[in-house]
Amino acid sequence: MAKSPAAAKKPGPVPQEATPARGASRTGETVTVACKMPHGIVIRGFRSAMRSVPVMGGGVRDEKYFEPDGREVTILGNARPVGGEFRTRVVMGFALTQGVPKDLWEEWLASNKSMPAVRNGLIFALGSTSEVAEEARNRGKLRSNLEPLNPNGDPRRPRPLNARVGNVTTNDEASHDFEQIDEEA
Repeated sequence: MAKSPAAAKKPGPVPQEATPARGASRTGETVTVACKMPHGIVIRGFRSAMRSVPVMGGGVRDEKYFEPDGREVTILGNARPVGGEFRTRVVMGFALTQGVPKDLWEEWLASNKSMPAVRNGLIFALGSTSEVAEEARNRGKLRSNLEPLNPNGDPRRPRPLNARVGNVTTNDEASHDFEQIDEEA
């Protein structure tokens, strides 16, 4: 039985194109977002509104609140299923998501500028995929501390609390012979 050319072609570990975002805009100006968090993130648009809130003692006061406006885009992360493929193009640990509406991204970024992932450069956006890929190569050494643990030389591996304490070992074969204790009683 002859295999078709498509079946003979073995897929690589990284797709060549970045995946369009779920909820991506087909019209209007868009950006490509790079994200080094394994789980990714969902960004949503909100609009402000005013409402009257009752106060203790009688009366009401106006209060500003935010409600979802229906705009929602899923930014993909760099995680992949065990033995599977990445869901999008990954450059130096940054997953690339295309087609994110620029206005939604700028609004979300302004609202979340103090978020640690934004401050530390783990999520960013530029106009084209090639620009984002180049910037991801420049930021390749950034760590999210959400990477898989490497037992050899990883600074996050557990260490003794006191430098004078050596490795803790157990002795499963020794010390108590419970059968002797029962016989003496």
